Amino acid sequence: MIFLIILAIFIVCAIIHNIRASRRENTAFIISTINSCLKQSLPLHQALEHAAMSAEGRQQRILYDISMMLGMSWPLGHSIHATYKCFSSRALGVIFAAERASQLPKAFESLQADMLELARARAMLKPMHPAYPIIVLAFAALILTALSLFVMPQFAAINSDMQIPHSESSIFLLNVWGGLKNFLANLCDSNDAMPFIMGFTLLLVVVLGIRLGIGMAVHNRDFLKTRLSLLFGDFLKWCLPILHRLELKRSQHSLVQCLRMSLRAGRTIDGAISDALLLDVNRMFRGRIARWLERVQKGEDVSASARSCRIGANIAWAFDNKVSGSNTIRILEMLENTLRQDCTFIAKTAGAIFWPMVTLGLAAIVLDVVYFSIFPYFNLMKFAVLTYMP
Repeated sequence: MIFLIILAIFIVCAIIHNIRASRRENTAFIISTINSCLKQSLPLHQALEHAAMSAEGRQQRILYDISMMLGMSWPLGHSIHATYKCFSSRALGVIFAAERASQLPKAFESLQADMLELARARAMLKPMHPAYPIIVLAFAALILTALSLFVMPQFAAINSDMQIPHSESSIFLLNVWGGLKNFLANLCDSNDAMPFIMGFTLLLVVVLGIRLGIGMAVHNRDFLKTRLSLLFGDFLKWCLPILHRLELKRSQHSLVQCLRMSLRAGRTIDGAISDALLLDVNRMFRGRIARWLERVQKGEDVSASARSCRIGANIAWAFDNKVSGSNTIRILEMLENTLRQDCTFIAKTAGAIFWPMVTLGLAAIVLDVVYFSIFPYFNLMKFAVLTYMP
């Protein structure tokens, strides 16, 4: 039974991994194809239709659907969003902002550079597969449950007959099982229904876990709608120490991308900032952008208002007339490359700190399982040696 559950966890993790890999592959394919089509002299919908002839499978259908919607005068961002729901939300926000600024070629060049950086980071050796801790925790929970149900009651009966004091591990597991047994006894009238309730609860937890994992892999972050789960997730990531730094750098990178494209298109600074409100950034950072736009529209200095709204000292420096002068667009381009590398560096540093801690935690859990499994035998042998042997 245990091996069947572990095999099911392996299969679900493999399915989730394949779905996420397919999403990344399709997103990179769409971005690279549209980027090459924008460089041609044909209209975009015709170029995409010709490109779809050389594609296969789902990618071919996606390109055909996008070209068909573009032929019906749909905007590119809405065409991609309606055709392929799993498209990267961050990339989609950049496309929405670039369409307003009429800078689609520059936007797709920047997005392709982002995809290459992400692919380079994923190609690096990882110390541990993300599914490994889940498998170890599930295996440890199953072993402890089996000990509490079948082994420890037998040891408790033997210890009572031989008047052996219970060990601390036995008392812990018996208390856990006793509390669970009392809880289930309150739910049902007879003990015969307890195995059914336990089995149904375990099955429900497994099904909900599978549904949640596959749902997170299939469904994308829909930043166009205001949802409570989205707000809570952004708030949680904004409050956690390392994730806050990563979210800040990613949001700043998207903001710099948008500002550079909008200013290159000749838009005013307040127009460029208003374009940035279309980006898929953390909602906490989007509030800062809205306050920055409000102050700029009131006539305040762009650099000083960026510092007061905590947009970032680097972005404020790019708009400082005393330092940058007329080189704001070049400075923003330099900041875009720097922030892209900073996001990769922070993610690597967080992984280098997090995975060793996970390894130590898993080792502690395995030691606890070994302790709970073996120590009652030693306690019984010790009592038998001290009592019955001369």
